[in-house]
Amino acid sequence: MASGHKFSDLKYSKSNDNFMAQVCRDVIDLFVLDQSSYFRCVVIDTGLDGFSWRYFGGGPTPTPLVKARAYNSFASLILGRNLEGVQDAVLLADRLTRTPGDNFADSIIADLRPRIREVRSIDSGLEQYQLGQMCDILLGVVLGDLVPPKNANKLGLIEYAKHALKAPSFEAEYWQSHSRPQLDRRHGKFQVWHWKPQ
Repeated sequence: MASGHKFSDLKYSKSNDNFMAQVCRDVIDLFVLDQSSYFRCVVIDTGLDGFSWRYFGGGPTPTPLVKARAYNSFASLILGRNLEGVQDAVLLADRLTRTPGDNFADSIIADLRPRIREVRSIDSGLEQYQLGQMCDILLGVVLGDLVPPKNANKLGLIEYAKHALKAPSFEAEYWQSHSRPQLDRRHGKFQVWHWKPQ
């Protein structure tokens, strides 16, 4: 334990000092070495032609609820793409403060039954669920590559992650230039899906 640091709350957002940036690099190394860990995320550029929040609700629906429904829809899409052949799974979702009217668990189960039978809200600060913190770090480096931070430790962590994951970029140009079978061969453990309106 280092003074002023605790490991119950590892996050990319806290990697702006040397010590935490090194711990985040260690977590990325653990992810690369662990044969049972996989990571998939979806990036939605809401500025793309063809994207509209109205698809997820309109009229009197409050904007936060519209965005929550969008989040749920994209979560179902990416989970569905990666649960082929899976039945009766339990999804562990980090406990978040949800917008009134948003029922994430029911939405996911309705979209993905029988592949997912239960959604549990967990605290990734608890030791038994700390794997969720690895996801926060990996999501952070993806976002950081798309919207670069000013902090040198974070910039270094992003470059470290690209090297460790053998990914030249987390941007759309790279990930959309390969077919899904090619990505599965090149990046079996880690993938970034950049959604495009159909």
